[in-house]
Amino acid sequence: MNSDVAHGLILSDMGRYRGCIGYFENLLNNTVQSDRDKYMIFCRLAALYSYFGQHLMALKYAKRSISLRTVYSTDFCDDMERFGTIFANVEAYDAAFWCFEIAMKNANNILEIAQLHSHLGKFYCTQKTYVYALKHCRQSLEIYNEFFADYFSILADTLYDTIGTVYCEMNNYQMAIEYFHKALSIRQSKYPRNHWPSITLYTSLCYCYYGTEQYDLLEEYSKKLLELE
Repeated sequence: MNSDVAHGLILSDMGRYRGCIGYFENLLNNTVQSDRDKYMIFCRLAALYSYFGQHLMALKYAKRSISLRTVYSTDFCDDMERFGTIFANVEAYDAAFWCFEIAMKNANNILEIAQLHSHLGKFYCTQKTYVYALKHCRQSLEIYNEFFADYFSILADTLYDTIGTVYCEMNNYQMAIEYFHKALSIRQSKYPRNHWPSITLYTSLCYCYYGTEQYDLLEEYSKKLLELE
């Protein structure tokens, strides 16, 4: 991996998502990259565009990354997982489930299985199938806690966020608050205060505090949210 691509990946990991998209697009348009580096760029752009809801662009780069599988050895499980997420984002749920199912069958290790259960939990949450969402989230948590406890605490924010969302949608606001705070604690230790996923958690907490009639905490977190936006 050349230094320009590595720099872009670091920007992305720091949460500078919008700037990272322009940075990688510029690299593709104005520099010559090896197939290996193109693969890394395509994968990251697919994830970034998906995050911002630009799902057709996400699908474009996911497909371009797949085209390089014969050039740069990749994990078939990762490819199918990425496609599954993108199909879910465009509400092509049958295709998304098929991709996740294929990914699960081709998982190479227990970590990939934990990640897939996490994605399936989020997938079922978007479909409002909350029993299945919690089932897969709990399976993911069990694997992480048993096999990856030493560093799971710094990686669990997305999973906690999903569990919080499921409980929120089920009107179990107290459980939702518990998991949203777990996710927020991790994100605050990893990213800048105004990191967008952290902002969404403040919004979720405000909703839950309103639902539980904890108006003092609703006011407190509403003020924090306004300070971040």
